[in-house]
Amino acid sequence: MRVSSSLLLFLLLCCPEARCQATGSAAAAPQDEAASWIRQLASDDFQKRDEAFEALTRLGRKAAGALREALKTADPETKLRIQTLLENLPPADREVKEVRLTQTTVDLVSPGASLEELVGRFEGLTGFRVQRPLPRSTRAKIRIDIDDRPAFEALDILAREAGLRWMIDGGTGFIRLIKGVAGKPLVLYEGPFRMALTSVSRNASLMFGSTPQDNCYIQMQIDIEPGAPVLGLWIPPTLTKAKDSTGRKLVPQTDTYRSYFSPTAGRRSFTTSLRLEPPAREATSIPRIEGSLRVAVARIWDKVTVAIPAEGESTPSALISGDLGVTILRRSKQGETTLLEVALARPTLYADEQKTRPIQEQTFLVLDAEGLEIPLLGRPQPGRRGDKEIFTLRLRHPAPDRLMVGSVSAFALKTVPFHFDNVPLP
Repeated sequence: MRVSSSLLLFLLLCCPEARCQATGSAAAAPQDEAASWIRQLASDDFQKRDEAFEALTRLGRKAAGALREALKTADPETKLRIQTLLENLPPADREVKEVRLTQTTVDLVSPGASLEELVGRFEGLTGFRVQRPLPRSTRAKIRIDIDDRPAFEALDILAREAGLRWMIDGGTGFIRLIKGVAGKPLVLYEGPFRMALTSVSRNASLMFGSTPQDNCYIQMQIDIEPGAPVLGLWIPPTLTKAKDSTGRKLVPQTDTYRSYFSPTAGRRSFTTSLRLEPPAREATSIPRIEGSLRVAVARIWDKVTVAIPAEGESTPSALISGDLGVTILRRSKQGETTLLEVALARPTLYADEQKTRPIQEQTFLVLDAEGLEIPLLGRPQPGRRGDKEIFTLRLRHPAPDRLMVGSVSAFALKTVPFHFDNVPLP
């Protein structure tokens, strides 16, 4: 007997038993399908295993319950495949969530300790890395009392108490402590940023055949905490308010062209100049400068875990999570160094409507069979092969087990305000 769709709808709405049976069958279907594919994961036939892996990947979170249940009794090889599938499940909620640009705070108190000891404690509290060997401090024992201060302020205090100054190494991202006394810039600690107004210049210029022109520039240094979710920033910042001590407005009438810069593992420090309208000749200071820094902030990371193939082989197909697909194209050997060629498939994010400033950020983590990190030799080397985005990873380990890849799939634009008070004029 043929049942009309209207009658079926009536039964579902009005008969609880019928509704339970129908919904129960619908809910059971993906689980039954997943269980069937999971059994095939243990097949001796590679093609059947690959087919099952692809099918379970497509089922996504619908297969999660069956995968977790099978994990309890699976043999070691099948268990590894199930773990890989579970690690690559797409997020249950892809909603973009607000990301706050918070700062790391530090408590560092000592009645007297060596520079090496204090630097080690500072690294453990902040995630900053300080280059070794350390220079000799002007004091054998350093007394320090830092209570709930921003990480960069704590670094300023530590360096000053040791009679040193610091800078961020552009190649490695390490903090370098250097002999010598730092200047006294005007400093603001805002979120994960240290913004320092380092100098003011005031001069006159003359281009032959034109009228002499007065100029005024301020120089800023912007440092970013390691680990902050900052994908990029626009330099120079925007000035919104500035008057000299006579009341003359100093904010330029014409907007300044801004360039987009993307911090890397090494480059977390930026120096920039901002042009002001010339102050009055009798002006001695700028009581207050206000402005803002525009930054791109990561909001969602997609993460994929891939089992590393044997030497000379590749992964049979891309593993996909969210908007990220990862394939290991080849594992090869170069002396004692293992090379992994990794292809990423992902949409390109842009910082501007004209799509001229791409925002791409990725992380790579190689693990051994026990889940311990295997350090990479240098940075992953980017490249392209046709339409594929390729990264070459170098490591020195006989048995890398799996690769974890992260990629930003959504970002937000944020405005970080800043201000400096009582800026002296030369």
